[in-house]
Amino acid sequence: MSLLKLSPDIKAAVKHGTLPLSQGYIFAANLDNPGLMETFNKVLAAPMTNVELEKALAACKLTKKTQAKTKTENKPLVKFNLAIKNIKTSLTASDNSFQQSDLETLRDDLKALTDLVEQQLQVASVAR
Repeated sequence: MSLLKLSPDIKAAVKHGTLPLSQGYIFAANLDNPGLMETFNKVLAAPMTNVELEKALAACKLTKKTQAKTKTENKPLVKFNLAIKNIKTSLTASDNSFQQSDLETLRDDLKALTDLVEQQLQVASVAR
């Protein structure tokens, strides 16, 4: 049951064997860790043992607690950027099991978001 609480990209990695089941449980036990996704991406890039993973998550929890609060307070788009990275990771780890209509909706939403960002960039450049 704990694996069901994982983010879609971590679940997909466990499902496809990219991430060992035992490490899926370690991630599930650390859902409140602010460095969870960063550590997950590190594990995908360079696999580590369970002990190394637990140490990395513990170290991340200690250092990220104070950094995370300051980082998001000063940069309101940090959470959005992390969400976009999670979507990218999920799409990359996928076995093409997404429905075409869902992908088209995502594409349309991203186009609308891109247009909005372009408008905000124009406003920001005029303000300078």
